[in-house]
Amino acid sequence: MRASIFPALAALVLLAGCGTERSMGGGGFGGETISGRVIDGSGKPVPGAALQARLSRSLDGQPLFGATTDDSGRYVLAGLPVASLRIEISGRVGADSVQALVDRDPGRPVGDIVASPATTRRIRIVDDAGAPVAAALQAYGLGSVASTDDSGVANLSGWPTSDIWTRVSPRDGSAAFDLFVPATATGDLVAAPGWLVDDFEGSQTKTRLGLLIGGGWWYAVSADTTASDVTTEVFGQGYDTTQWHGGRASLHVKFVFPVANSSRYGLVGFHFGVVDGASVDLSGMDSLVLWLEGNGPVRVDLVAKEQGVKRVFAKSVTPGTGWTRFALVPSDFSPVDGGTNWTDASAQALYLQFSVYNDTEFWLDDIRLFGNSLP
Repeated sequence: MRASIFPALAALVLLAGCGTERSMGGGGFGGETISGRVIDGSGKPVPGAALQARLSRSLDGQPLFGATTDDSGRYVLAGLPVASLRIEISGRVGADSVQALVDRDPGRPVGDIVASPATTRRIRIVDDAGAPVAAALQAYGLGSVASTDDSGVANLSGWPTSDIWTRVSPRDGSAAFDLFVPATATGDLVAAPGWLVDDFEGSQTKTRLGLLIGGGWWYAVSADTTASDVTTEVFGQGYDTTQWHGGRASLHVKFVFPVANSSRYGLVGFHFGVVDGASVDLSGMDSLVLWLEGNGPVRVDLVAKEQGVKRVFAKSVTPGTGWTRFALVPSDFSPVDGGTNWTDASAQALYLQFSVYNDTEFWLDDIRLFGNSLP
């Protein structure tokens, strides 16, 4: 068997050093303490910088915890909950404002944080037809708010130059939705609904869902394949930038089986939770939408715990020679190993997998979850 796991770290600034320890009696929220320094781009300490920690999915303006760096730029955040947090950093270097943003998962070090000069980004939100969307914007895990004007333009003053999920509430009273604002976004953003699991653009650190739930990384596993023909090592090299659907990259997977037997298989999968075995609640999922190209069939698997037992719920699809959109609803997923139904297990979802049992090559792109509640 060949197996490789590539964690998709959601840190959005340069991290260095170590600084995670257990606080003795800190705060009653699990007691984790993190420490380190806030420095500028030249490595100089930033004294008096403010740190504010919030839950990654929170829209609350009030931070759970806060701290200020001392004269050497050192900070200590004690009593942190065992949960995914966003830590916002703001300070001054001379006359200039500096900012940083860190996504921190339980048990992971943070250490030194590099703060960069503050900027104001200008974006414009449009719908699929290109019409402007007038709305209020709330940043997840930041407490920051902004509004677009009638032309859909918003100036994100004070928002860190980082990848940020936002909650968009249109002023026309239509349903609110979540929108991903990349760090590099300065122009039009299409207000596509749903939560983007991954679009494979840039690198493995761009895994979108992980920014909300603290987890999210891809892995590849195979049995009885030819090592040189398993091209899922693309995870360690970058995604396929020669072929994609509506973007700049896709995931290219190829499995070749030299011997026919009943045990051969190959799969690539996505961990939903912060650690292997941790589950998330997908009971609010209305559909899973994805784009595939290649040959097949490919079995789309949702793996979840049903009454404490890991079960697989699957739907086989066959991609074509061109990009094909598949919209799968909960009733499409049938149990394959003794489970009852996906609906009963969906509150403890573990993985999304793409499994094959014959020689197969396919490209995968633009995976989205649609539903009435965040994972």
